[in-house]
Amino acid sequence: AVWWTPARPAHGGRPVSASRRVSATAGTATGGERDDYAPDGQEALAFAQVNAGIAERLRAHVLAAVLSGTPRRVLDGYAGTGLLSERLAAHGVHVVAVESDPAGAEAAAQRLQRLQRGAAPSGIECAGTSMVVCDLMERAIAALDQSFDVVVLNPPRRGVHPAVTAWLEAPAHDRLSGVVYVSCDPATLARDLARLPSWRVESVHCFDMFPQTAHVETVCVLRRETA
Repeated sequence: AVWWTPARPAHGGRPVSASRRVSATAGTATGGERDDYAPDGQEALAFAQVNAGIAERLRAHVLAAVLSGTPRRVLDGYAGTGLLSERLAAHGVHVVAVESDPAGAEAAAQRLQRLQRGAAPSGIECAGTSMVVCDLMERAIAALDQSFDVVVLNPPRRGVHPAVTAWLEAPAHDRLSGVVYVSCDPATLARDLARLPSWRVESVHCFDMFPQTAHVETVCVLRRETA
């Protein structure tokens, strides 16, 4: 990523270039000394929708869809700054939130910690029985030894990695009763749904986040296909 910053003196009065290149491997970027120009939870990497009114309706719909099955354990994939995770935890749900951006993961952990603080194992921020894992979704699921009732997917425009849909298809996850997929691109949504033959679409709701454009947010609720 390239971050543009105003030129300003560094420590000792030395000038700082107007541009800095910041690169990090997901899951390891939190180690070591923090770069002075790395974004925090209030900056651009902590993604937020610009249409606040429709965004709130979408979040309310997703929350209701997840809670409709009275889940006890939820995997919140691509969790961002943890808005959904916080609301689920407030309803007594055990949440594992996965977010690859360190700034977003830190913000999500802080939200959960406001509900209930807990001890944090190495590399994981915990809050009570919920936790935030800072890693790529396709890598995080391989390390999770927990079962879930519902999985939430809210990926970027490129959709989910094939390893994620393969994980959802695995017989080992037959306890999983629902998937709530939030998509910002109908094409990648259709591609990912085609990779989930064991699941049927129970409902589809669209949210016109950007009127008079081709962009639309879609929420699909999936249930396990039965013979």
